[in-house]
Amino acid sequence: MYIMACCQVAVLALCALTISAVAEQSCSTNYNCSLNGECAGGSCKCDPGWTSEDCSVLDVIPHPNNYVPAYGFSPNITSWGGNAIKGDDGLYHMFVSEMAEGGLSGWGHESQIAHATAKSPMDVFVKKAIAIPKWSHNASPLRAPATHLINGTRPWYLFHIGTGFLHIATNPDGPWTQLPSLSCNNPAPMFHNNGTLYCGCNNGDFKIYRSDDPTKENSWVQVSAIHFPESWGVGEYIRAEDPYLWMNAKGSWHFLAHVYDYRDGWPPNPNQTEPVLVAGHGFSDDGINWDFSNNPPYFPWVTYEDGRRVNYSTYERPHLVFNANGDPTHLINGVSPVWAQYGHPCNVCDARPGSEHSCVVCKTSKPFDWTYTLVTPLRPSQAIAVDAES
Repeated sequence: MYIMACCQVAVLALCALTISAVAEQSCSTNYNCSLNGECAGGSCKCDPGWTSEDCSVLDVIPHPNNYVPAYGFSPNITSWGGNAIKGDDGLYHMFVSEMAEGGLSGWGHESQIAHATAKSPMDVFVKKAIAIPKWSHNASPLRAPATHLINGTRPWYLFHIGTGFLHIATNPDGPWTQLPSLSCNNPAPMFHNNGTLYCGCNNGDFKIYRSDDPTKENSWVQVSAIHFPESWGVGEYIRAEDPYLWMNAKGSWHFLAHVYDYRDGWPPNPNQTEPVLVAGHGFSDDGINWDFSNNPPYFPWVTYEDGRRVNYSTYERPHLVFNANGDPTHLINGVSPVWAQYGHPCNVCDARPGSEHSCVVCKTSKPFDWTYTLVTPLRPSQAIAVDAES
């Protein structure tokens, strides 16, 4: 009887070890790593720029203590995101939505797209010119890869809403020529690694189009659509919009979207999302069948090297800066600096369902509708560090 009891104990212990070993395995395929890493030995090894157990969170690092936001903070002008691309001249060229006059509440008639440059994404960008005059908004630039040539050159594309949909130039200084249009709200363009141009459009569902030659009329053809998952709780209070698309070096598709909860605000709603919800991430191996992370890829605050933290009421229009290896190095957002300056978080902002003062609409709540464009550094990979030293 003693021997049987010992055997039973041994079997139970073995079962416990087996269960523990299974529980410790966080992945079985690369999908469990959000297609942002490799599953090896039951654990995810994340690609540069990503972190967390399932590689679903951007690997944000603290800002330098002397950081000044990229555009719209100094000199003071309302801006609302864009993206920066390294040019042949070694400078970073930012195309950013700015208001000709007033705050973001006037975006529907005052927005124009400015061209600004800096030596580094973490520098203040200096305005060079207006690339696309008002009315134009939600700038999303692309530089064509070597696999996509127009008249033997790698053109620059500038997608936007407003007057027209897409402009093209041979260099970032322009001149910019308007191309045939597509009915597309808040375009999210990307290049496939084979050089094919795609663009997502926030037209109800998020539809993805392809063009073999955007200089030609009627060249855009819908190829797929993204339907946001029930697990995100999208409905009366939680909304998802305006994804930013890209393909990583391994050939997987990704998007960052603005995902928000109207209930986040003041006074606190017992059902609101905490912390304030601002983003979601999706991924696919073919651009047709999509998976979605339930972890926000980033949060609406900035930390500094000295430990300070600055909160923002909303953190939208995500774009990524990439290095030559295709690794993300910086996140760019349009942000509203309203938080608790007036007593409680977002307590001066307009109402939305579920909140008397909803954080997501601080950006357009007069007279607090000054916004600016912020760049956040991501942890550099070892390859980037080696390149920087050479």
